[in-house]
Amino acid sequence: KYKGVEFVEWDVDDLFAFLDEHKSWRSGFIEVISQEIVHKMYKGNEKAGSLAQGVHASVDKLKRRESQDAEQHAAYKRYRLMLGAMLSNGVLTVSEAAFLKVVRKEQGISEEQHKMALAACGLDTVTFEAAVQSEEKA
Repeated sequence: KYKGVEFVEWDVDDLFAFLDEHKSWRSGFIEVISQEIVHKMYKGNEKAGSLAQGVHASVDKLKRRESQDAEQHAAYKRYRLMLGAMLSNGVLTVSEAAFLKVVRKEQGISEEQHKMALAACGLDTVTFEAAVQSEEKA
């Protein structure tokens, strides 16, 4: 029936992990799967309809992940801008450092993202902590 066609089977969790690592593939994958769902739903075939529902649920999960990634990236950008603004005068007070810590927690900014934001401002964690500690002593 399917001469010349090669099938590939993925565990759903493995597929999502792969797409998380290769974000550029994710949008294309979602588009192709969405088109396939629409095509199968119009066939009116009961079996295809139930397959389409399962695939649709998987596509929805991918779209939610993509949306979460976009939200996380936006939160990181806001944090990086806030950090840069606070460091713009060359002084970071203890209260500013404490505020940044609260923002990191509330916005879900990881330690790695914090380090990346510091690097974007020309600092590393050691210099950042030293700046706060030296302000505490002053």
